[in-house]
Amino acid sequence: MHSANHLHSRGPRILVVDDNPSMRRSLRYVLESQDQWEVVDEASDGVEAVAKFGKEKENVDAVVIDFQMPRMNGLEAARRIEELSPGMPILMMTLHNSPELAEEARKAGIRGVCGKGDIGCVVEGINAILENQPYFRS
Repeated sequence: MHSANHLHSRGPRILVVDDNPSMRRSLRYVLESQDQWEVVDEASDGVEAVAKFGKEKENVDAVVIDFQMPRMNGLEAARRIEELSPGMPILMMTLHNSPELAEEARKAGIRGVCGKGDIGCVVEGINAILENQPYFRS
């Protein structure tokens, strides 16, 4: 399990995954405007996310990932990330949130789901999952 103790000397470092460059930019802007938060890297699809996470996992405290992406979706990428680093806090964004998708997300090791574009939810969600709290908004 990830302990929150090492976060006290520095802020959380976050991997941002979305196939839309302007969405990545606005996420980076909002996340880095939080006190001491840092976006450690970005990826544009699930395949790239898993590869970058594999290289950087010692430096990643949380992952924010979009559900619908080319090559590999957010659920599949989350499963692979969970295999590489069990207990890694992952927050998934989706346009079409449903109880079924939330259930699939939970099974994949995802700790929270937010509506796409609800930036406030993303910030709140990351705060929650870093504290080992689930964050599922219906």
